[in-house]
Amino acid sequence: MNGDPRKFSLSRRPFWLPASGFYVLAAALAIAVFFVSWGILQQGGDETPWILAGLIACVVLSGSVLLREVILRRTRNHILQDQNHFERNLKEIARRSRSSERSDKLTIERNSAILREIRQKSDAANVLSTLPSAHREVFELCQRYLGINSRELGHVGNGSPRLAPLLKGKDVAEGIHRHHMLTWAEVEARSLGTEAKSKSKTQEKIKFARAALSIIETALEHYPDEQKLKESRDALDEFVAGVKVTDWIEKGQKAAFRGNYKQSKKYLNDALFFVSQHPQIPGQELAIAKINEELEKVKQIEA
Repeated sequence: MNGDPRKFSLSRRPFWLPASGFYVLAAALAIAVFFVSWGILQQGGDETPWILAGLIACVVLSGSVLLREVILRRTRNHILQDQNHFERNLKEIARRSRSSERSDKLTIERNSAILREIRQKSDAANVLSTLPSAHREVFELCQRYLGINSRELGHVGNGSPRLAPLLKGKDVAEGIHRHHMLTWAEVEARSLGTEAKSKSKTQEKIKFARAALSIIETALEHYPDEQKLKESRDALDEFVAGVKVTDWIEKGQKAAFRGNYKQSKKYLNDALFFVSQHPQIPGQELAIAKINEELEKVKQIEA
């Protein structure tokens, strides 16, 4: 077969023997049954074996007619109905698929409508400039549009009237995305940073500072060269490092006050090692000098 095998299997009809061929076979079978029955009955001593053998042959022939005209024909019609129903379903699925592809197409009108919505939401977010969720909604909307835009540009030819509007839409969405993502990161990180500084417990300070760092890192994934983001990240790193060092020093002082000098020296040595490995900590030399001073105090008290 040169055609598509799947197409052939769908259009194939169930086997159906023509009437002439079927009845020739049925007659041959009835004759064979007649002679076999006659022989058996004759050997059994029946005086008129041909009568009963003829009746048996007639029953076989009648059964063959009934088999073809009622049972087999009904079964064949049922199979044909199922095949026709299946093929109609396939055609409907194909039609819906083509319709879905057409409805998914980013037309010039749909492109303009999406960009108009993005601009409106952008203006509203700028009015609510201190509300980070508003900025996040806008840049997420831009991300979704840019994904669709990129897909469409991959299928648009150079002479298509959609090319220019799609390229312009890409530039517009990228600019709005950048503005609102950077604004979101700045507002959200500043809020979390303020929350971190207001906490009294070390773990809470670190928790909020790391949440702010996560915001900055998300923005840096999109804009790795943005200087303000780098500065914010470095400031948060310094804050977390400073909180850890201060916490170790305080724990060392408290342990020494309780007379647990071994534990005190462990805390102070942890702080000293951490500071020496993190040169970004503000006043690193002063911090090292302070820790060494505390260690000397503990050693003197212990002695």
